[in-house]
Amino acid sequence: MLESFLRAGRVAVAAAAWLIVAVQGVALAETAGVVVGTVTDDRTHAPLAGVAVVAKSPSARYRETTDAQGRFRFLSVLPDNYSLSFSRSDYAPYSTAIVVLNGSQQTVNVPLSRSLRTIAVTHARSAGSAFQRGMTIDTYSVTGSQIDTVMGKAFNSNEKDLLRSIPSITIDKTGTVSIRGGFAFEAAYEFEGIDYTTPSANLQNTLQNVANFNLLNGVGSVQLIPGGGDATHGNTGTGLVLFTAKHGTYPTYFHADVESQLFPYLHQLGLEWGWADPSQRFSNYAGFLGIRRNYQYGIPGTAANTLGTLGTNAATLGSTIDPNLVYYAPSFLKSNDFVDNAIYRFGRNNNQRLQFFIQDQAITQTLDYGGFQFLP
Repeated sequence: MLESFLRAGRVAVAAAAWLIVAVQGVALAETAGVVVGTVTDDRTHAPLAGVAVVAKSPSARYRETTDAQGRFRFLSVLPDNYSLSFSRSDYAPYSTAIVVLNGSQQTVNVPLSRSLRTIAVTHARSAGSAFQRGMTIDTYSVTGSQIDTVMGKAFNSNEKDLLRSIPSITIDKTGTVSIRGGFAFEAAYEFEGIDYTTPSANLQNTLQNVANFNLLNGVGSVQLIPGGGDATHGNTGTGLVLFTAKHGTYPTYFHADVESQLFPYLHQLGLEWGWADPSQRFSNYAGFLGIRRNYQYGIPGTAANTLGTLGTNAATLGSTIDPNLVYYAPSFLKSNDFVDNAIYRFGRNNNQRLQFFIQDQAITQTLDYGGFQFLP
């Protein structure tokens, strides 16, 4: 038996916008977007103060009021498709749609009318499109509820299935991610701005660069930047994969998922909880994903002897066990993944942010030599 145990814990504290820290190494990409704009009267073009602006999506909700110059600003916006609504008691309400991505800045200038009439025409673009307003580079994204749609259910644990759905990404037979046909070690990974790329990845060490260990716990959006991107992405080779964590929102939500399967054996427990105060000044998200799995040779329900040499595995060599009766490999995977993302916003219009992010993973694998290819 080959037994491997992996435990990883990552803690990051993101300081406020006024704090500048000089770090020698690769610059990390932004993990949120910015939405700014001005609201004016459609006839006089005078700025309108006191207009309630609400940005709403399946994953988050933000509220702001325009100042004396009619300006509003949302900082640290979670990537997703948002509906922007504008309202003031003496003006007709107005709404539009935008797409927010990591590192993007959207400018939305809105003229309000005192009567109901068409004052503008908006054009919505899919978040998955390579070309987005406010972005200086090509990017592909899967955000919010789109992840559940692509994966077929919530609490899906297979990161590679999600990445496979994004243009420019291919997954080889070993499960290794390749961007635009490049080597595995040429792809870079970040989760909530933290570099997850294996430091020593190279031609002799290509299989260690495994992103987030193929888990999707607490992931709110995935963004691919093919190529090197700009300077904020550092030396990323063939591309950068950005994972953004979910945020707590108001009102509070709690979701649970329990799955059980016997052929082959698979048990899964998923929990997530998010909350924020009504002002969105403080928010917290916590998620847990636990998996217990035994792997089966070949197609579920088939006998091992139909798979040729794989029927005689390390567990049956030198024993009296008939390999034709061995339906399942003695291979076991146990993984526990915990994520917590706490954010405190402060300053004028909550335009500064203090963030505490932690991920703790405990993964135990018991491998059978006969059931896994490419082992040394």
